Amino acid sequence: MQQKLTADAVNTIFNTCLCNGKDKEIKSMKGTGCGGEYKFYEDKLKTKLPEIKAMLLELPKEFMKSSKSGGMSFLNACITKKGAQ
Repeated sequence: MQQKLTADAVNTIFNTCLCNGKDKEIKSMKGTGCGGEYKFYEDKLKTKLPEIKAMLLELPKEFMKSSKSGGMSFLNACITKKGAQ
């Protein structure tokens, strides 16, 4: 199976879905991340959802909110469950 979780893939989806601030009438969602708060186009996020899920599934179980630990920091998302960085 080819690795889907790469810095380039995350960056591409992030930038594709990021609101430019000019479209005030379009539905958006706010997200808080390591570097601040961001607004994303809701419709673009929905179209990218299968790709996002596939990337998240490459992370260790402990990263997930449903794990015994209740999830890990996003800062730990740089290492896949196979150890790739």
